[in-house]
Amino acid sequence: MCDNQYIAKLCAEYSVPPLEKPHRLIRVPKPNFLGPNDRDAALKHLSHARHAARGIRELYRDYGATIGLHGQQMSGTPNAAFTLQERQDAFDHLMSNGISIGVAQAVVDLYPNRSFDVNVRRGNRTKHSPKNRAVKDENLDWLQRATKNYQEDYVQLIASRHPKQSSLDESLGIAIAQRSFDIATELLRWGANPNKCHPDFLSHAVSGNMSWTRLLLSSPTHVIDQSERDKALQAAVMSNNFNMVYALLSYGADVNYSSGLPLVSAIRTNQVRIFVMLISTTPSQQALEKAMEFACTMDSPIPPHQPKILRILLSAGAIVSKETLLHSIAQEDYDTVRLLLDFQALNNELRSEAITSCLQLDRVSRLRFAKLVTVHQIDSLVWKAALHMSIQEQDLHFLNLLLADCDERHSELEDALVMATETLNPSLVQALLFREPGTSAIERAFELMLDSEKIHDSSNSLTICLALLKCNPKQSLKDRALLQSLKGYKKEQSDFFWGLIRRGANVNTESCACFVTAGLLDDLEVFNLLLCYKANFDLVVETLIDHFQHAQYERLFDLVSATLNHENYESRNPGVDVVFKAMRRFNGHELIRLLVDHGYPAGETLPRIGGNGEAVTPLIWALEWAKAEISDSLILELLRREERANANFMTEISGTTAISLAARFRRHKILERLIEMKVGLSAVDSSGRSPLFHATANEDSTSVRFLLENGAQRNDGSLQEASRLCNTDMIVLLIDKHHDPDFPSHIHEGRTALGELCHRATLKTGQEVSGAYEAIKMLIRVRSDLSRRVNGKSILHLALDNEQPVEITRQLLRFPKIYRNICTDSELFIYEDAQGIFMSPDFYVRQYSKHTEDIKSSLVTLLRNSGCKEKWFVMGHRQVPRPRGLPPLLKEATERQMLSILNKDAPFSDSMTVQTPISMTCIDIIGLLWHIASR
Repeated sequence: MCDNQYIAKLCAEYSVPPLEKPHRLIRVPKPNFLGPNDRDAALKHLSHARHAARGIRELYRDYGATIGLHGQQMSGTPNAAFTLQERQDAFDHLMSNGISIGVAQAVVDLYPNRSFDVNVRRGNRTKHSPKNRAVKDENLDWLQRATKNYQEDYVQLIASRHPKQSSLDESLGIAIAQRSFDIATELLRWGANPNKCHPDFLSHAVSGNMSWTRLLLSSPTHVIDQSERDKALQAAVMSNNFNMVYALLSYGADVNYSSGLPLVSAIRTNQVRIFVMLISTTPSQQALEKAMEFACTMDSPIPPHQPKILRILLSAGAIVSKETLLHSIAQEDYDTVRLLLDFQALNNELRSEAITSCLQLDRVSRLRFAKLVTVHQIDSLVWKAALHMSIQEQDLHFLNLLLADCDERHSELEDALVMATETLNPSLVQALLFREPGTSAIERAFELMLDSEKIHDSSNSLTICLALLKCNPKQSLKDRALLQSLKGYKKEQSDFFWGLIRRGANVNTESCACFVTAGLLDDLEVFNLLLCYKANFDLVVETLIDHFQHAQYERLFDLVSATLNHENYESRNPGVDVVFKAMRRFNGHELIRLLVDHGYPAGETLPRIGGNGEAVTPLIWALEWAKAEISDSLILELLRREERANANFMTEISGTTAISLAARFRRHKILERLIEMKVGLSAVDSSGRSPLFHATANEDSTSVRFLLENGAQRNDGSLQEASRLCNTDMIVLLIDKHHDPDFPSHIHEGRTALGELCHRATLKTGQEVSGAYEAIKMLIRVRSDLSRRVNGKSILHLALDNEQPVEITRQLLRFPKIYRNICTDSELFIYEDAQGIFMSPDFYVRQYSKHTEDIKSSLVTLLRNSGCKEKWFVMGHRQVPRPRGLPPLLKEATERQMLSILNKDAPFSDSMTVQTPISMTCIDIIGLLWHIASR
């Protein structure tokens, strides 16, 4: 709103008078220049002109066609009425010669009822005009000529006799060009249009010629175009011509020209007086705003009067535009911004943009201008951006300014708390916490500190954590914090740790991991104190055993001992799995003794990890590990518990027992202790193997003696294992304890001791070959049954099927009871296949051996060199082609059959046998009898 009183006061201060009423020229009556004798003089002049024209006609009668019309007009009596042409010629003559203006007027007004056209140009001729007439300024009419010749009286006479408007306008231009002020005045009185002289008007205005400018503005009939007046006003302002500006404004020049350009020019030239005068004309709002924008955004140095100009504009009703305010803030023009804000209250939108502009300033200026603008109810996005900037730059003062308007900005406040936490600036965090952000934000910030693992990095981070902890975050975060605080625990910085404990942090979190961390500290003070805060003692023990390494065994033992012997110790359900872990991870009997003495079970079962998943006791589980992993002393510690150790336990699936494992893994002390405990010595596992079997398979003579001396059952396959290994000492021990060499062991697919040796003995070295020979000799000496067969195979065939058949067969053939039965008709080592074909060992090698051709060839050569007799025949009525080694009776029957066929002249070939029913029956009977006899 415009402050009219202030504007009036300014006008008085700067001597700016009110605008005057515009002065206009007054149109006067027609001028009268007639004297008493001027009419007669005019008639006389016309008469003389007519007589002169007649003489000319007689002289040029031959040219009547050219001037005939003119001659006709001039014919007649001398006193006849004068024509218009005669009067115009006379007037032209009078004006050209400067004769009395009264006579000229008499010529014009000679006949009142006949009009006289003053718009005559000398160059315009009728067909009666002389062609050779020389005319000066033939392009000018009378008014223009009079003006050009400074004939003011003729100008008045012609101008008052209705000249053409164009003649008036052009004459005015001539007058202005000639600086003929009085003539120009007369022309304007009689209607000349000054708008046809725009350049002249503007030129006078620019040059400051007040008389001419006022003259042109005072036309009674035509007002200077508004645009020209406005341009003149602009020029006058630029030339600092106060009087010219005043005059132009009085004659209607618009201060709003080009959106207030005169105001802008006045500001640019720093002309306060002219500016006040312009303001007093009540410029438009648009003009005021443009002037305001220019005044606030000038690139040049600030004029000394700028604050006053701004105040004048604002008092005149200028509205503070967004661009103006933002530019002033960007230029850090504090006084201007303050002045702008004194005159206009900002709406929320503009205030938001102003704060956005403040954010681009340096830290000090930002705070200064933000206080000036205020942050009340600014846009939430702007407030959030400002808040983030204050946190990023750790500007506490700016942050406090923003927080004064945070009542309904909960989500932004929560995000800000998280950001402030990242800066590790306690002042920022505490300022935000004072505004009571939501619990979720506090927990996010607390979690951020935990994720960064910077709790103990500095006093600042510790202070932040304590401040957040006072807001009581959720339990899981306090538990995490407890673990982290222990990792960087220092006694002199333990406030946060004990604050967590007092606020209910769970010492049992993450399976009592904090006890592991506390256990690694230099002393056990913290560890023992933690045990006082509702510790889960069973879980503590288990966790310690899980996490400590073998090299830390002594410290682990101290921690477990401190736990189990603590005054608040209370075991809810000690698990056998802890015993398992303790044995596996730490090969120390002291720890096992400590656990078992405090009630941990020694004989309960736990599913085996991996394998068949069957349940095992700690004793069995420990015995399955090598001595390097779990020592005998540890296992003996379990066995000291007698019945609690459950030494007779057998696993459900594999049938494993403690004594079988002790025998199997050469744990002699354990085996001896188990025997003392009267456990079953001969319990077999699911595969049928007894402890004695395992000891024998391991060639553990000590364990074998223990078991045999304490009554281990015989004929369990142990002799077969000793024979396979060619271990003569154990063969002797077993046979001495009445193990039968001919016992068909089901574990060995029914093979006897000698059969197992022949089939599976491995002979790679000379010592092994020698051992095999001695073992075979020993078994034959104890009268092993050489005729025993397994699946139709004798010991020789089993030797031929050995993975290394050549050497074992060679050793077997060294014995007479073997090689003598392959070079005769003995059927001891004859093999009968599924087709009923009987064959000698060499044929067996060719037909059924799965070895390579080289090995087969070596075996056949070995057999033949030992005198093996070829045998290849069947005992039935259909004989094989080319049979070998037939028994005598079978041979005789076959020959009779052949003779019978030949006598009948029947064709005969090796591939077929022809028999009569009678002969077939005979052969069958003979063969059967021979076979029975040989058996």
